[in-house]
Amino acid sequence: MTSESPTTVAAPGPRRTWLRAGGAVLVAWLVTMLVVVVATGAVAAQAGTPVAGAPGFAGWPVPAVDASGLELVRTGLVRFDALWYLAIAADGYPTTGAVPQAAAFLPGYPLVVAATGVVLGDLVVAALVVSFLATVASVVGLQRLADLVTPDDAPLPAVRDTTTVVALVFPTSFFLLAPYAESLLLATSVWALVHAAQGRPGRSAALTAIATVTRPTGALLTVPLLLGVVASDRPTPGWWSDRDRRTSLLRRRVVPVLGVALGGAALLAYGAVLWGDPLAVVNAQDGWQRTTTSPLTTLRIGVGFGLQALVDGSTPYHLLDLVVLALTVTGVAVLARRREWPLVAHAVASMLLWLSQPFAGRPLMSTPRFALAVPAVVLGLALLARGEGLRRAVVPVCAVLFAVHLVLFTRWWFVF
Repeated sequence: MTSESPTTVAAPGPRRTWLRAGGAVLVAWLVTMLVVVVATGAVAAQAGTPVAGAPGFAGWPVPAVDASGLELVRTGLVRFDALWYLAIAADGYPTTGAVPQAAAFLPGYPLVVAATGVVLGDLVVAALVVSFLATVASVVGLQRLADLVTPDDAPLPAVRDTTTVVALVFPTSFFLLAPYAESLLLATSVWALVHAAQGRPGRSAALTAIATVTRPTGALLTVPLLLGVVASDRPTPGWWSDRDRRTSLLRRRVVPVLGVALGGAALLAYGAVLWGDPLAVVNAQDGWQRTTTSPLTTLRIGVGFGLQALVDGSTPYHLLDLVVLALTVTGVAVLARRREWPLVAHAVASMLLWLSQPFAGRPLMSTPRFALAVPAVVLGLALLARGEGLRRAVVPVCAVLFAVHLVLFTRWWFVF
């Protein structure tokens, strides 16, 4: 197979593939709701922080922590950043002169939620529906991407099933079902990569643009798109001297990246129009107490805090952050051993970005959530989980960490 022709993978599955994925996500949602119900009656809740109002911006209140029945199902995952996304979906962004904190939340997800809310008449339900459907798309996309990195002699159904399980039991996978942007980011990212690998650069560019206006890390898709997505998609000798082959390869590599340029231009424009600052997305981080630091420094301090928590039991958040980061690195390392360098490079670039913007006092905060939307992490852990012995412990370990993180999250402890 040459890199100038679309990568050969199994034909897209029938409707049953999507129905099975929907069924798997529904089971994950039911399990999530069960944990939320149990946690509500068993774990004390911390005080939530509402989103404050501003000119032209009503904000969003904290849901009742003692809710029950359908209201608990409706609002049990409306925590932390979810309030910001809902407030933006309801009113747009504050019209203040200075760049507000809300500018750190990119418009992709709240725009989709707002549009869905017009149809459903309830923004919370709309956000849950958008996240659910985006999670289904993420699962199917991860299955297709897994096909590209799986040995020819491996049983594809088993690989796809393992990928689905790992994606839905990852320690922070409940963020895919919550009113957060991770589901839309992961869905657009994996399908942008799949379409690029299968020789559909136009679709890839459109999805890349959406990913870029959904979360800042969407722009990092530039890395695997330019490198060819998967290791098997590499130039063959003499490709540059053959005009047709050269044009085909460059088209497949460059056109998808134009989506990043389009999405980036849209973000610059909205910052300039709303607040007179094209870099509003970047400058808004100042309001969230994040500082620019060397990734190695962040990692060193974060590991130190995590090990200290392991020894003396202080601040378990640090230990949880470190354990999930270790799982993240493990998943990426598995793909590195398979020389899937484009996907590995995307994961490394993502990690460097997270670690360069730490929160003072808790350097690895939010990295467990960020890792969820990096395809290489899920794919690597899925391939590892198919092994023998201790490697099969990947899924049970993830499941336990999932329950712990979800209980803390739904009771307003600092998991976000």
